[in-house]
Amino acid sequence: MKYAILSSLFVAISCVSLLQAGPAAAEKPVITGDYVRIRMNPSLKAPTLDYLFKGNEIEISQKVNGDSYQGNAVWVKIRSDRTREGYVHSAFVAEGKEAAKFRRSLPDSVNKDILAKDFSPTQVAAIEKYRRSYFAAKTDQELSQVYLQTKKLAEMLGPVIQKKHDLNNSGNCSEPCSLKLNYLFNYVPAGIILIGGEGTVASLQVVPDIFYRRAQSTKGNYDDLFFALLGAYYGKDDPLWPAFLVRTWDYGGNSLLGQGIHLDILKKSDAVLDAGSLLNEEVEQMRNWTLKDIESSESYYEDKNTIIQEIQKILSSIKLNDQQRSMLQKRIIQFQSPEANDIVLNQKAGQ
Repeated sequence: MKYAILSSLFVAISCVSLLQAGPAAAEKPVITGDYVRIRMNPSLKAPTLDYLFKGNEIEISQKVNGDSYQGNAVWVKIRSDRTREGYVHSAFVAEGKEAAKFRRSLPDSVNKDILAKDFSPTQVAAIEKYRRSYFAAKTDQELSQVYLQTKKLAEMLGPVIQKKHDLNNSGNCSEPCSLKLNYLFNYVPAGIILIGGEGTVASLQVVPDIFYRRAQSTKGNYDDLFFALLGAYYGKDDPLWPAFLVRTWDYGGNSLLGQGIHLDILKKSDAVLDAGSLLNEEVEQMRNWTLKDIESSESYYEDKNTIIQEIQKILSSIKLNDQQRSMLQKRIIQFQSPEANDIVLNQKAGQ
């Protein structure tokens, strides 16, 4: 399992869009107001952890009694692997049939006024275009094109997101300091805001799992294969870092070679390359970094025999060019004499 020291600060904020069609989406509770506070405890005086916006979908882990608001003392606890857990007053949550009814009452651009306050007209137009493209995608090629659009959109919105984060870091924001951007994920449904670089950098990234689930509804399987690869490459713990690296500090850690992650990524990359060419650049980049980790990492989590076994499986089952094959064969020899080659193995023994 991957982990990171607290100093690396990882904050993820994501809500799947209410606009996604289908029965499963209709069953999810939805936030009915803007700037709805997620509080640390079910109390109107409890510290605010973050804000939710009209249209954000949530998951509820439990209901508890707390401070009364407008004669209602029921609070819901939010459960999510992409937002902080906290409490939201039930007065701002619609469930079941009420949630479905509320969704039907919302305009397509549910947070348009707030969007216009944070972003320029050009950026707003790009965001709106992206949202339409995401939900209009009917084929694997169309959704793959949307993925490429996500990267361009992230670059366009990056300066605004970073400026908000810098303001928070300066201490000049009114408490609680928050990016207040959760509404954005009604427009970028497979998006996530990550804060890394020891808490200095904020960026919009994609959530592979959400894209993969969206791919299940399109015609063709190229997007299914690609997003399965993307999910294998980044895993679920830290979308800023490859799944084959267990971080011990903000800029490095131990390779997990020997656990089958490298083999899985390379097998999935072969499958995508065989299925099409639209995302070849992205696939080759993930493939090259995976092989680079085998070739040049200095510290490995597993023992010598386990690592050599995985490399042998890669040699026997993955499509490799002569240079890559030669590198892996040479690396096996180096792993047999790790100290002589400045390789540190079996780091799991020290964890």
